[in-house]
Amino acid sequence: MDSWKGPDRPIGRLTDCRTVGELAREVCERKGFGYPHTFGRAVEMVTSMSLDPVRCLEFGLSKLKFFPQNQNRKARWNFKNFVELYRPTQIPSAASRAAAYLGDVCAKIEELDLSYSPNLVKYREHGMPWLETCIGRLPKCLPKERLMTVLAFLGSVGMIHNGDFVSFQKLGELEHQLPVTQRHMKELRILSQLLLVQSPAVWRFHESIPTKLVLPPVVPPRPAHPRPLVQEERRALADFEIDGEPGEELVERIQLSTVPASANARWTDLETSYIRVRRELSHIRAYEEYLRRCKEIPVAVRTFSAFKKKRQCLMSDV
Repeated sequence: MDSWKGPDRPIGRLTDCRTVGELAREVCERKGFGYPHTFGRAVEMVTSMSLDPVRCLEFGLSKLKFFPQNQNRKARWNFKNFVELYRPTQIPSAASRAAAYLGDVCAKIEELDLSYSPNLVKYREHGMPWLETCIGRLPKCLPKERLMTVLAFLGSVGMIHNGDFVSFQKLGELEHQLPVTQRHMKELRILSQLLLVQSPAVWRFHESIPTKLVLPPVVPPRPAHPRPLVQEERRALADFEIDGEPGEELVERIQLSTVPASANARWTDLETSYIRVRRELSHIRAYEEYLRRCKEIPVAVRTFSAFKKKRQCLMSDV
């Protein structure tokens, strides 16, 4: 709780910035405080005393610099996302503005046909590393619409730095509409003196601005657990691996591969020829003989249940 008072950011992800009044009004209007939360009852008590719950909540939130963000209809927090709180007379930090404008910048790039939507997915999820520094160095007096135009241009420059597709034709058209020219951005140490694109002339980011988007490592999915062997199949495999021909010395052990139980593959003529259909021979003994023959080739063996079903069909035809 003490970390929410600032000035240092708490551990987690900063996703937005709100005024204290906006957050207080949003919390009071939220209908997701069910049992065992008592906030809804507290609002009713304050209202019955002819007091404004929004003003009361503003007084309590005014001491906080950060507050947990809730993106669901129910009042639940994932213990990761935070929003930065500020007063109407204050300017939020560049980090919180970058987090708040990230979705708008990606939408602006897509709206201007600068790049395709799949190229922007990783930036929507993991952010643009250069956005915070660029916002901090741009003039503070820019209206939001003009600021979005500049940030869409700088977002396209950053995407080129990361090797993503950007339409140079649309980028050249946007460059002529910039409220802050590239020359001015060089003076603000946003752009450098090195060319990034020759036609149209687009300059690289300043060396002090981070450009590389580092993605977290992809965790491979856990492999599915193998199907447990039935009792008859397990016993037949154990007998087959332990017992050998008299006087035979096993030099190398060959691991049998099994056809997956979910596979719907037809029996080949070679596999069918390995099935002994003599009635005096039990299914288990016939399956052991089938395993022995498959090992000599070797070929993938069928499960005991599939072998038994196929053998019964062959015995009924005899």
